[in-house]
Formats: sequence, C-alpha cells, structure tokens
Amino acid sequence: MPRAIYYLASPYHHERAAVTKARHRETVLATAGLMAAGTSVFSPIVHNHPIMRTGLVATNPEYAARWRFWRVYDYAMLARCDGLLILTLPGWEKSLGVAAERRRARRLGKPIGYVEPRTLKIRWD
Repeated sequence: MPRAIYYLASPYHHERAAVTKARHRETVLATAGLMAAGTSVFSPIVHNHPIMRTGLVATNPEYAARWRFWRVYDYAMLARCDGLLILTLPGWEKSLGVAAERRRARRLGKPIGYVEPRTLKIRWD
C-alpha cells in the first residue's frame, strides 16, 4: 500500500519581507525534518517560493504574490494528498491561505494535524 502524503500548510506572506523570508526558511526546515522522520509531505511554500521568486515575479510581481493565483494549484494538490498538516508558526491563525486550506480540507473530509515547529510533534483534530 502506498505511503500517505500530507499537504503541509504554513503562513507565508507578510508585509515585512524579513518575516516572509523567515517563514519560508522555517517551513523548509520543518519539511525536511518531517521527511527525515518518515512523514511524506508536499509543501506549497517550499515548492512554490523559488518558482515565484524566479519566474513569476519577473513577469508579474503583483499577481504572483496573490493567494488567488496559487489557490487553484494548491487546492488541486491538497485534493490529491491524504491529509492536511498545519505548521503552527506565529501568525498561522491569521493566515488567509492557511484558513482557506483548512476549510477546503474539511470539505474534502481530510484529516487535519497541527505541527509544532520546534519538535515537529503532530496533534490531530
């Protein structure tokens, strides 16, 4: 039987570029840690950040940073994953993207877990 793959949601965008950069780094570290521990994850932040920073920002920086652009792609990936994990970095509860992904996962009947950033412990709903 194939191993479960989880969609790892995390807050990303912030008015201060340093916060966005730190969130990206923390998400990369969490993704690597979860994978090293045997949990298969897809992180849209880890995957999409370099794409946005290289190709899309060059062609349309305003549009590429908007949630509505990424929502279609992210929802398609979430639908293919076996559950949703939320990395509980500061600001996750205020993130429009994380909230939308959580609502979508609930509608799809996906299990939802919350990942503590320092320990990578998962608390399931």
